[in-house]
Amino acid sequence: ISDLSYFSYEVDPLTGNDLSGNISVWQNDPTIIEAQSNGVRVNLCIKLQDFSANQTNYNLFFNNPSAQETLIVNAINAVKAANANGINLNFEGFGSNYMPFVNFVESLSTRLRDSIPNSELSIDIQPSFANSSAFLNLLNPYIDLFILMGYDYYWDTQGIPGPVAPLYDFQNSPYGNVSNDINNLLKYLHPDKIILGLPY
Repeated sequence: ISDLSYFSYEVDPLTGNDLSGNISVWQNDPTIIEAQSNGVRVNLCIKLQDFSANQTNYNLFFNNPSAQETLIVNAINAVKAANANGINLNFEGFGSNYMPFVNFVESLSTRLRDSIPNSELSIDIQPSFANSSAFLNLLNPYIDLFILMGYDYYWDTQGIPGPVAPLYDFQNSPYGNVSNDINNLLKYLHPDKIILGLPY
């Protein structure tokens, strides 16, 4: 194991604070201590997801500069407290309305690097964004690693059975596949910045 993402700082969209209750003491977690004692790089995973039709969580958070500031301050302080290597962002469900997220990433990246030199900022990429040149090009200057979520291509409510992580086209499915998505990412990003996440 080279890297460990601690899952997770669960963002309260109203305040920016952590809903999990674990982050204030995560530096004492035995897993973190064991990982670091064996030379494993540790990152704090920050999670905000919203798959609702009206995107309530995203609207609450991205229309609230105070909540965004709180999250940035808390996250940087948590990384410092654990002597961690950086932050991983797991923000899912914002659809085509990604500019508020891009603006937040720019601010977080700048503040993180000013506070912790040589820190790392990574992002989990949903397959639906693997061929979004505008989205990827906007994020590229601020992100060190793009982690393609090469899983959940099929799920129980789709009505079409299929593999969780199809490597190639599967029955002419509209849901994509890992091979195409990796190749799409390579159009816009340097290979050194891409990680493929697969289901265990």
